[in-house]
Amino acid sequence: MAGVGEGARDVNRRWMHGQTGRTVRKIGCAEVISTGQVEWMVEISGQMIELMTIGYEGLALPQFLEKLRRCRVTMLVDIRELPISRKPGFGKQALSAAVTGAGMKYEHIAQLGCPRDVRHDYRDDGDWEIYTRRFKAYLETQAEALERLQGWMEDERCCLLCFEEDFNFCHRSFVADRAAELALQRVRISHLTGPMKGRVVAPDLVPA
Repeated sequence: MAGVGEGARDVNRRWMHGQTGRTVRKIGCAEVISTGQVEWMVEISGQMIELMTIGYEGLALPQFLEKLRRCRVTMLVDIRELPISRKPGFGKQALSAAVTGAGMKYEHIAQLGCPRDVRHDYRDDGDWEIYTRRFKAYLETQAEALERLQGWMEDERCCLLCFEEDFNFCHRSFVADRAAELALQRVRISHLTGPMKGRVVAPDLVPA
C-alpha cells in the first residue's frame, strides 16, 4: 500500500468474487486477502499509512477544525450512519462546507456507520460487549465500503469522524482497526480525542 499523500500510487488491488474462507496468502511480491465474501490482491510497498480518528463531543467547530489542521488531516471521513447533529456546524452540509473551506476534503460513508438497531439497543442496555460483537459482525458485511476507505487512505491523510470523544466507546475504533487489518497491519492509528477520564473498558475490547 502506498505512502499517504506523497508520490505515485504503487498499490494494485483487484476484486475477485465468489471466494470463501478468510486467508492471507502470498503470490510473488503480493499478498491476497480473502474475507469470505470477496478477495483482493495487495502489492506490498513497505511504507506506513497513518489513519486518524476524532470525536467532536465537547468541541466547538473552530476547535475541531484547528485540531484537524494541527494534525495535517487532508480528508475527513464521516462514518456516522446519519450525519446530523444538534451541535451547530456538525450536520453534514454545514460540516462539509466548513471542512472544505479550511482546505480539507470531506467524504461520508453511511455504510461504515453503526446500524440504528445496534445503536438503540446499546442505548437501552448499555452492554458494550454485545454492541462490539454486533457491530463487528455488521462490519464484515461492508467490504465495498472498506475498500473505498482503503483507496482514500492511499492518497490522503484520513481522519474518521464520529461523535463520541472517547474512542474506546465508539465504533470508529473498530473501523480503524479493520482497515489496518486489511492493510496487513501497515497502518498507524492515531486517536485525536479521548479516552475520557472515569470510563473504563476491558483491555480485550480496546481495538487500537
